[in-house]
Amino acid sequence: MRIGGQLHLAAATEWLPDKRYRAEEAVAAGASTDSDTANAAYRAVPVAGEIPAWRMALAACRNACATARIEPDGIDVLGYSGITLSEEDPWSPAHRIARTLGAEHSIAFATEQMSNGGVAALHYAASTLLTESRTSTALACTAANFSELPYDRWNTAPSTVLGDGATAVLIGTRPGPYAVLSLAIAGDPRAEERFPRFHPFRRQPEGSAELSTDFVHNLRAIRELTGITWQRALADAGLTEEQARDTIDVVCTVRLGAQVVRHSILAALPAFLRRRHLPFGHETGHLGPGDTLANLAALARLDTLAPSRRALLLCLGAGLTTSALIIERTDVRQPNRTQDGGPQAK
Repeated sequence: MRIGGQLHLAAATEWLPDKRYRAEEAVAAGASTDSDTANAAYRAVPVAGEIPAWRMALAACRNACATARIEPDGIDVLGYSGITLSEEDPWSPAHRIARTLGAEHSIAFATEQMSNGGVAALHYAASTLLTESRTSTALACTAANFSELPYDRWNTAPSTVLGDGATAVLIGTRPGPYAVLSLAIAGDPRAEERFPRFHPFRRQPEGSAELSTDFVHNLRAIRELTGITWQRALADAGLTEEQARDTIDVVCTVRLGAQVVRHSILAALPAFLRRRHLPFGHETGHLGPGDTLANLAALARLDTLAPSRRALLLCLGAGLTTSALIIERTDVRQPNRTQDGGPQAK
């Protein structure tokens, strides 16, 4: 999608529960090994317990509105992507979030695209802002609660640990600290039957360990599709590879296991982009559909980019979908980050 700076990010925030499940605890409990936790590249993951996913998303949305100093009733579009192990109550979390946030006239919707769900919500929101003249501000949010997993979350393969938490990004037509240059999404549903071969959030049948050939095929499929998306994102941003070399300072990826990131995502990039990989998520693990939005929040929190410098954010979702987002730091002052006390919605 060619955006060309017509849209800006006003705020990117996350909300994480206080409880942590640390790598050394997983090893002590026999849920993982020192070598496996080292390959996972995580030190700890947040655990939500009984906090509903939508309440965490609501807290992240409130943080985003407070950070950007935007009143919720000015939000025209609100998209939500959530992952829970049982059906969420309420029956339509997106509308519940919109109502309790105070986005009383927003077009609320939900997306389901596995770990790419947050980007899908952002893509739909951006598409609406670019094509519907009555809209000017949109909010994309995510939440995940994996507390009902039938196995220990440090046992998720390959070397991926699932963390609980929520994210929110405000995007609109008003100038903001980050201009959105392009957002590309590509799919390959042919990978659905083997990536993953069995339901990722249920116990696998006895003797059904994923074949090594499947793992190799999956890595290849992710690598090929990632190659398509980052090149499309560059083209849609009007950048040649030489221009990308000169202006893209940071590359962020989905917060999966280190070997998946290394052999499937980074392997799809030219060397100059691989060298600019900035890994996030050491204290969060994989936040389900929220990794790209969480990476945006990390870039904003750390104020990583200088004005006119750019970042490339890569994501993927099982099934298979990949995405690539390019943003540019503007001269607009970065808002002070705001964190509320947590999901206290009624």
